[in-house]
Amino acid sequence: MRKAYIIGVLFGAVLLVLGACVPTAPPPVRPKPLPPPSEKATHKIIEDLAYIKVLSSEYSDDADPEKEGAEIRLLWYDSKSELIHFRNVPMRVSIEILTYEYDRKTHKYEPIKSVYKSQAQIDSSSSHIRIPFEHIKADPRLDKIVGMLQIVIHTPEQGDFSPVNTERVPLYERPEPPPPPDPVPLPESLPSPSA
Repeated sequence: MRKAYIIGVLFGAVLLVLGACVPTAPPPVRPKPLPPPSEKATHKIIEDLAYIKVLSSEYSDDADPEKEGAEIRLLWYDSKSELIHFRNVPMRVSIEILTYEYDRKTHKYEPIKSVYKSQAQIDSSSSHIRIPFEHIKADPRLDKIVGMLQIVIHTPEQGDFSPVNTERVPLYERPEPPPPPDPVPLPESLPSPSA
């Protein structure tokens, strides 16, 4: 009987311990109220932005050597002329591409006509803008292969910026050079000089 009593007490103690170990649902957590928005959270700025440079090149979307269009890349600099990197600052970019000619009297490039005009949205310093050649209304028979790029970047809080450099942008794919002419066959025997 003692054995049964001891086993019963031990069994009851184990059940009591196991009952105390059963997980219970935590009390509901009340979310903390959001703090009022700060100036930086509502107004996105690019810290110490001093100037912008622009680069352009041709791009290809696939493995073939054919180029599909012009790619525009913006470089952002601070007051120490160091590159700035940023994200999540949405801004609008106005783009216009013009054909041009060189004026020998003024020694300046003068615009002739607009061949592309559009706007793009970017939000980081690593954003690239791509323009397919079919969207650029240049005529390879009349227009030079490159045009003059005019850009205005509309920042949310710091006003408008134009790049400090003037960039030329490809207007159409470079034509393939003509194949070399077939070599002229040489006669098998040359006439002798004594004849």
